[in-house]
Amino acid sequence: LSPEKAIKDLQKAINVADEGSVILVAEGNYLGTLDQGFIELKKYMSLVGGFNSDFTERDPIKYITWIRPDATHISTSGAHASLDIYVTGKQNGIVLVDGFSFDKGEYNKYCKYNPSDPVTGSPEGCETGRILTVEESPMVPTIGGAPLSVPLLRGNVQGQVTIRNCTFINANDFAVSMGCKGGHFDIYNNVFVANRMTACEVRGMMADHSLCSVDFHHNTVLFTWCRTKVMDGQGVAFRYHTGITTKVYNNILGCSNHAALE
Repeated sequence: LSPEKAIKDLQKAINVADEGSVILVAEGNYLGTLDQGFIELKKYMSLVGGFNSDFTERDPIKYITWIRPDATHISTSGAHASLDIYVTGKQNGIVLVDGFSFDKGEYNKYCKYNPSDPVTGSPEGCETGRILTVEESPMVPTIGGAPLSVPLLRGNVQGQVTIRNCTFINANDFAVSMGCKGGHFDIYNNVFVANRMTACEVRGMMADHSLCSVDFHHNTVLFTWCRTKVMDGQGVAFRYHTGITTKVYNNILGCSNHAALE
C-alpha cells in the first residue's frame, strides 16, 4: 500500500495481512477494533512502529506509536492486555514487536496527589499518589480509571520472538508476561518505568526445558513497584522462571521495591 492508502486501524491491518507480513505503523494511538482498548496478534507477523505519517522517516522516540488506553476503555477492554500475542504452530516462526510505547497511565486508578496524607503515597514531583490495587479502597480521594490487574504485553508463543525498542509504562500487573511454548525470546533495548509486580517475565511451557530460552539484555528498568502498599512481595525488574534457559546481561536495573532480579 502507498502511504495514502495505508490502513488506519492496526487491528484491521493485522487481520487482513498474510502470515509472515511486516506491518509498518506510523505515529498515533492504536486502540483496536472499535477502539476497544487492546490489540490482538494471533499469527506470525512483525509489527514495526515509530514512523512518521508518510513513512519517509522512522524514529520511535520522535514519532511515538502508542497503545495507550484510558479510563473510557475499561468497559470494552475486558481482561485483555494492551497487546495479546497467542501464536503457535511453528518453532521457527517469527513474531516481532519493535518501536511501540505501551502506557496504562490514565487507565489505572490512583490516590489523588496529597503529600500531607501518607496514605496517598504521593512522591514529590508526581502527578498522582500511588497506584491502587484490586483489593483496596482507601478513604481518600482517588482519580483515574479502575484498579484492573492486566499486563501491557501478554501471551504464549511458539517460535522466535523479538521485543525491542519499546517503552512499557504504568502497568498495574506486569509489563511483559509471556509463556514460551518452544523457541527463543530476545528482549532488548527497551525501557520499563513505573510498572507494578514485575517488569518482565517469560515462563517455559514445555516438558523438555531445552526447547525454551530467553535473552533479556540492554534494557533499562526503573521503579518497579511491589504487589501491595505494604511491600510484601514482587516489585521486581526481571523474574526468573523454571523450565526455560535464561540469560540476563548488560541491563540497567534500578529502584525496584523488592529486587532487581528474583
